[in-house]
Amino acid sequence: MAARAYEFMSDEELTEDVLLQDDEFLTDASNFLYERTGEEYYEPEEIMDAFLSQMRSGTVNEVSMYRDLEYAQNSDQEGKDRFGRLIDTFDRMDTDFNLGTVGDYAAGIATAPSTILGVGVGKIGAQVAVQAGRQGLKQMLLSGLTKPGIAAGAARAAAVEAPLGAISEDVAQRTREEVGLGYSGSAVAGAAVGGAVFGGALGGVAGYFGKQGAEKASKLAETSQRAVKERKLAQKAINAKEKEKLMQLNPELVKEGERILKEINENTSLSAALPDETIESVVTAVTRMGANIEVKQGQRITEAVADAIIEGKITGEAFQQILDEHKLTSNQFSAVYVADISEAARKLGRQSQLQRRLKALASKGAVELDDIEIEEALRKPNRFFEFMRSMDRLRLGAMTSQLATTVRNTIGGGFRLGVDAMDQGFMALSDVVRGNKKASEAFRDAMSTSRYFFNQKEARVIQDIFSDQMPAEAQKLFFSAASAESRVGSTTFLGKVGNALNVANTFSDGLFKRAMFSSTLDRRLRETQGRSLNDVVAAGEFNMIDKDIIKEAIDESLYFAYQKPPESKFGRSIIEWHRTFPFVISAAIPFPRFIMNQMKFVYEHTPGLPAIISGINGKSISKESAAKQLTGASMLIAATMFRAQQEPDTRWDEVKDERGNTVNLAAVYGPFAPFMIIGDFISRAVRGDPIDSLSKYMKETAEALGTPRFKGNFGLPPIDRIYDDWKDGKVDRVAGKLIGDVIGTYTIPIAMVKDIHSAYERDARFIQDMDTILPTTADDNPFIDIFDYSVHYAQKYIPQWNGVRPEDRRYSATTGRLERISPLEKQLTGITRYTPKNAFQSELDRLQIDRWRVYGRDPDPIRNALNQFVIGSYLPSRMNAYLISEEYQSMDDETRADQIIARAKGFIKDDEIKGYVDEMMEDLVGEDKYFLYRQAFREKFEEFPRERRRLLEKMWKESDLYNGMSINESGAYHWAVETNASLGRIIE
Repeated sequence: MAARAYEFMSDEELTEDVLLQDDEFLTDASNFLYERTGEEYYEPEEIMDAFLSQMRSGTVNEVSMYRDLEYAQNSDQEGKDRFGRLIDTFDRMDTDFNLGTVGDYAAGIATAPSTILGVGVGKIGAQVAVQAGRQGLKQMLLSGLTKPGIAAGAARAAAVEAPLGAISEDVAQRTREEVGLGYSGSAVAGAAVGGAVFGGALGGVAGYFGKQGAEKASKLAETSQRAVKERKLAQKAINAKEKEKLMQLNPELVKEGERILKEINENTSLSAALPDETIESVVTAVTRMGANIEVKQGQRITEAVADAIIEGKITGEAFQQILDEHKLTSNQFSAVYVADISEAARKLGRQSQLQRRLKALASKGAVELDDIEIEEALRKPNRFFEFMRSMDRLRLGAMTSQLATTVRNTIGGGFRLGVDAMDQGFMALSDVVRGNKKASEAFRDAMSTSRYFFNQKEARVIQDIFSDQMPAEAQKLFFSAASAESRVGSTTFLGKVGNALNVANTFSDGLFKRAMFSSTLDRRLRETQGRSLNDVVAAGEFNMIDKDIIKEAIDESLYFAYQKPPESKFGRSIIEWHRTFPFVISAAIPFPRFIMNQMKFVYEHTPGLPAIISGINGKSISKESAAKQLTGASMLIAATMFRAQQEPDTRWDEVKDERGNTVNLAAVYGPFAPFMIIGDFISRAVRGDPIDSLSKYMKETAEALGTPRFKGNFGLPPIDRIYDDWKDGKVDRVAGKLIGDVIGTYTIPIAMVKDIHSAYERDARFIQDMDTILPTTADDNPFIDIFDYSVHYAQKYIPQWNGVRPEDRRYSATTGRLERISPLEKQLTGITRYTPKNAFQSELDRLQIDRWRVYGRDPDPIRNALNQFVIGSYLPSRMNAYLISEEYQSMDDETRADQIIARAKGFIKDDEIKGYVDEMMEDLVGEDKYFLYRQAFREKFEEFPRERRRLLEKMWKESDLYNGMSINESGAYHWAVETNASLGRIIE
């Protein structure tokens, strides 16, 4: 293609004013902007502003960088050349430094995932290092933003920003390489250095101001730490004093106590949760109690003390006095004491005695345990069973390990902050109207959770105090996100691996639970005592907070994170079965606790529903219930307004981006999905858009809330395809798919690598059809068949390093070849994008017609794949022509819904199409394409009786074609089918 005049201009000539007069540049820029963003610009000034804004964003925003690379990879040669010219021109341009320049970079940085995640402080610095001399931004940074800061903040930011800068610049350099500008390794290295230097400087500034803004939390922490330090010193003193007394009275008892202390310290989970002084104090206190009672020969002190407490030989007053002297709370004592007697009972097989003791001790108030915790303490581990439970727990941890899951959970948590503010606001408003609360107090209550969320230092201090004063209770709330469904096996090696995979989820989870826990305590203390939580902490009275208030705060925090144990008997049974029988419940419902909490949230916030249920039960509506229904009504109104702004051809969970891509937000909506579904129904009804049926919306609501979807999502098997195989008698393949789907969930963490790899390898973005590429199976041993199938179907999350081959790609009858759009962006933003809909798909979705109705599955996976390929290659264009015809345009929507399916099926049933597919299958056999050739004839070969297959195997070995391998190993199914035909009809 001919060169452009502006390419030969000197750097000094490349100014905005000159290029505004250059028609070739303006044409290139406007065409690029339309292809890249979907926006059209006509005026020169508009084109220039949009071009500069787009290019600036591409230097500081990871999503924009990745989209640039994706655009370059997808462009034809003309598009690549154009983009290369524009990148080179932008690099050399002498742009004006003004507020617009700063605004473009600021907007790019503010919307970047790294900034949203709180790690983008050095991005400008990285780009300054790469583009030194290109932009006036460098001077601005050097003169205005590189103030000295705190060393710790600088070091943290530099450690994060150096690799981030290198990775971002690597993507930019790959874009340059794609458009013919070459790859510069030195630019990548420069970005790393720039990210470290400037990121460290800005991190220091952030650290400086963060320190200034955290004085309140620091004072709170100092108060807490001072109290803890004083308590530890007092505990050391009292422990030493009491041990000395006991040594004189009963040295053997002291030795027994020391042995118990050693055993307890070997319990890593307990020693990690509690200070050494606290554990020693509990053991010393127990030893003191044991000195005043009879300890039988061979009896453990802790067991003897338990019996004495139960029998009343150690009174409640004496018990509490010893705890007070050792500066112990009953919660601290309970955590250590129960762990010891439970472990001792397990080793000696005294589960029945343990149950009796724990229930009696709990009734006496000596330990703090509920029935579920007692049952867990009684659990007698079986090595194989525990291994299976740990494996299941690791699987669940792997399923939630992706960065995309963390991003979605964080977005969902942000929604919950808004909902909580509205819930509290409506309740407080009721109190204001009644004169029970001032407006300022109402506002404080409404924003309490958000305040603690954005003041994590203070919230963290509250958590630390809680964990120190009430360790047993704290462990019920703060745990790894991998333990949300069950904490069984969390201390095993596999459990720890699951915890490690969920470190990002656990971090996000903790942010919201800390905020909710602190705000609930603060609100309740203000209501009951007229004091704030900070006042109570400063007075050193945290352990004096009423247990019911603590329990309420824990429950509210778990509910906020959708982790609260269910209240119904059936719900508790599901959780118990999920924990007791590994892989049985979790294979169908991986996260039952999450689903039940979602349903509760939706029920409580559905306008009118709780009121109706309360009326049926003869109960009045509580202030809290009324507030939540008002919040639900507000959410429903907002959802309806949002859906009313979307185009009629988008589903309830879809929007379109600026490029026309379909953006699916279902995973981000979470429990807010039902409100979007109802809002979509209302908006479509008001606009007069086609509505398939109310039952369809009810079904989608049930699916959104957690009913197993008939797809391979969240570890659920593809039910429709499994049914086809079962109907065809392919039991081994059915079993292989089910097992392979479960095994495949362990590889979900690798899906992040797959998405990252697809950013650099375009062919890796295509969807692989797993059903047309099947392993060679044994002819007689079904277990080997199942194993082979399992291994095959377990690979769906494994990266395709060389891309998905053309013959392995999946096709759709309504769109043709299926391709993932911006898979890396899914990890960064949590949302999924699809290619723009063609006119046929848009009309189907507008009419709310399921696409599978156009063409159902063929039981033969090979013919099905070919049908999808052929139909998807021609049907959309043929249907597009029909949709714009005068005949179709003159129809009403009811007639269109009927005719669009009838006409599509008419095209598909055309004898010409069937013949074309038959010819393709014959050609595939002749071309020896094993991926289809083997499968097409293997289906027939496997249908033969076992005796006939053995005869054919014998004849194969005697034939001239025999190559030392069996029919399965060599893929000689075509030979087997033809030879079988010569043998005559099989008589059964």
